[in-house]
Amino acid sequence: MIGLPIAHGNGFGIKFDEVVGDYIVNVDADTYVLTAEESVRFDFMLWNKDRTERLDFDNVWVNITPKGAFGPTFAGLLGRPQFGGFGMTYVFPKAGDYNMSVRLGKLGEMGVETIAQATFPLVVEKSDGGVFGQSRVRDFIISIILGLMIGAFSVFWFKRK
Repeated sequence: MIGLPIAHGNGFGIKFDEVVGDYIVNVDADTYVLTAEESVRFDFMLWNKDRTERLDFDNVWVNITPKGAFGPTFAGLLGRPQFGGFGMTYVFPKAGDYNMSVRLGKLGEMGVETIAQATFPLVVEKSDGGVFGQSRVRDFIISIILGLMIGAFSVFWFKRK
């Protein structure tokens, strides 16, 4: 049984789930909006159907393709990391509709055996511009202003004493 992919917020970004047989293929993004020319971290997980147990796998094949285009924008095999979970950082080159195909596998006697495979539709928004993307530049400027204000207050406070 193949279910429809579900995308919803999880408090930390976008969460994509698809029920595949007895499994749930899960991909989490570290942002609420996918934006062209800005990096996004994707984390890959496999759960049992009741989502009570995280299941083990050895590798992830990821294929990101623009809808209506021939050939992938990205295709690659992610092996087991030395620490942490399976994940990757990616920068979408331009806005548009994409598909992300994910195949979770386990090493067996005959090579890599597929445990579950899912495809998720992704909508990538246009970048606001800037070298690092408008939102990151704005956050950087706000951080500098707050740092200067705290520094000025600290200097004023300690000079009074």
